[in-house]
Amino acid sequence: MRLLCPHCRKELEVADHLAGQVQNCPQCQKPFRVPIPPTSSPGPSATVATPITSPASPAPSATPGIADSALKSVTPPSAAVGWSSTTPVYTPSAASGAAAQVPPSSAPGVSPAVPAWTAPAGTGSVSPPFPAAPAAQTPVPPTIAVTPSLTLPAPVPSPGYSASIVLLTFSSFRLHIVEVIGIWLLVLLLFCPWLRVPPGTGIFAQQSGLQVAFGRVSSPLQSLQPRASALGVVYFILTWISAIASLLLLVAMKLDWPELRPYLRFRALAMGGLILLLVAILFLQMLVGFPLQNAWTEHARLKEDEAKALYAILEPVKVQWLATLARAMTENPADSVAVAWGLYGSWLITTMLVLVVLLDFWLERRLANYPPRLLLEK
Repeated sequence: MRLLCPHCRKELEVADHLAGQVQNCPQCQKPFRVPIPPTSSPGPSATVATPITSPASPAPSATPGIADSALKSVTPPSAAVGWSSTTPVYTPSAASGAAAQVPPSSAPGVSPAVPAWTAPAGTGSVSPPFPAAPAAQTPVPPTIAVTPSLTLPAPVPSPGYSASIVLLTFSSFRLHIVEVIGIWLLVLLLFCPWLRVPPGTGIFAQQSGLQVAFGRVSSPLQSLQPRASALGVVYFILTWISAIASLLLLVAMKLDWPELRPYLRFRALAMGGLILLLVAILFLQMLVGFPLQNAWTEHARLKEDEAKALYAILEPVKVQWLATLARAMTENPADSVAVAWGLYGSWLITTMLVLVVLLDFWLERRLANYPPRLLLEK
């Protein structure tokens, strides 16, 4: 049977033989009693055998007051005369020459005197036409024969059939798993390239999120030394704090300790505040600028005659990125510092985390007990 847990509202599938027993929910580990399904009418799987009554037992009368008294007052005749409990009148054959017997009178309190039956003349020793009445036997209780229930074969899908609907259930635990995965991806992106000079290659300089925070750079130019970024340090520390806190909250939600339940109510607010701080710091860093841009501008700025000579050499080569770099070095060297895929990925993940936290906050504050569901079409 399918039912919902009364505590966490998770859809469960419980075997029918566990009805009425106390079970623990596999999701929240809280006990609940499995409801007993209503009894259904017997189907074609059960067959009841009707007992065969003895011929000597009289049929029940519709009017017990009159018929019962009549039956008690009449004594059945002897079976040797041709009367039996199954046949009220015995008619001998025409060859025997005997007269037909008349049924005895049914007057109350009178026992009919019937002569013993004798064989017709010339027939020799003949046994009575009807056997004697059977001796009284102990009534046998009716038996019920129950055939085993029929097992129907699994339905065979028609050609071209496929399951086309997928049911997606939203819950706070699943949303928090998405938060944990997203924040730990931000930690990994701290060690990936954030800035490159020139764009797309990083031949002259390359800097990751960790290097942005602590003023390091991967460059063959020894004189290129960018400064450390205060916003980068805060972002680095806050990302690690958020990752560790999200992992601890996930363990606390899984264990569901009663001591931690009052604090878990503010889980969405805490994680939402940390993620919004990450977004704000990343936006301010982009707005203020990275220290590598100022360091490259001071190092790569050429004098006017040197820039013209370099441009004259690179112009006939027809290498696009070298020509672009030469123009950037002569006009504005800071334009040659480009954003790499690590910074783009951080922006994308933080935006996704904001949406997940908003959905988690709405899910905890909604009034309905049933979790929202989404039907997806394949």
